[in-house]
Amino acid sequence: MTKISRRKFSESILGISLCGLMNSAHTKSHGSDSLRIISLGGAITEIIYQLNLQKYLVGVDATSNYPTDSQKYPSVGYARTLSIEGVLSLNPTHILATEDVGPTAFIRTIKNNKKINFEILDSEYSFDGLIKRVQRIATIGDVTKSAEKLIAQLNQSWQIAYLDQSTSHQKPKVLFLLSHQASRILVSGRETGAAAIIHYAGGVNVINSYAGYKPLNVEAFIQANPDVILMTKQTEHMLGGSQALLKNRALGSVAALRNNRLISIDANQLLGFGPRLPQTILELRRELFA
Repeated sequence: MTKISRRKFSESILGISLCGLMNSAHTKSHGSDSLRIISLGGAITEIIYQLNLQKYLVGVDATSNYPTDSQKYPSVGYARTLSIEGVLSLNPTHILATEDVGPTAFIRTIKNNKKINFEILDSEYSFDGLIKRVQRIATIGDVTKSAEKLIAQLNQSWQIAYLDQSTSHQKPKVLFLLSHQASRILVSGRETGAAAIIHYAGGVNVINSYAGYKPLNVEAFIQANPDVILMTKQTEHMLGGSQALLKNRALGSVAALRNNRLISIDANQLLGFGPRLPQTILELRRELFA
């Protein structure tokens, strides 16, 4: 029987000390009491909740599923395929987005709207990127004290999850799969969120010959021979469950499949680089070295 890691990661959010000055980027004038925020990214929504700014939310994107309370807000759809009409109908003063926002026409139109503060908050695929996001959102919501507390917690948790971890173990070779449709499976190379997560958790991204994502090549898959296959839960569902991989005779020689070393984690938690990042790293590390 296949052993798939479905461990429900702890919902406790960890923290860090506020260092450096808050970004004072130019924004259109709005007092905090008049904020109407649309969050286009699950990680951004999580930060908003951690800073207790959810009372200013008027809409979220489809990836905003944590905490569950965030699902009560009107959804504007998927961050990559947004409709300008749906977003404007919510009369936002601020739109805070991840780097995945799109399409280009949507971004161009929103940027030209003089009534809306539109900001893309890049994760940088790093812990530092998370801290910068917290700082910026705290500045918008005028909650510096809350940010100091959250960042202090995050710093402490990051110390435990990453900085204090031993590197004496042999690093497992990890292959990351991503699929939004059953007929198209992508594999992560360098310079992706998945590659960063694997590194932070103590593994080695086994595909290093290209940057970004490329379609799965069976021959390259076999040659890479990963010790562990990591995927999002959504990808696992798209593939028809882990059994679809395990029953594929063409991949029977792959170590991860022979040894039932498949791990699946919710996409937003794994790739969002939100406040759960330290806990996710710690839990994934435990799975990789189990």
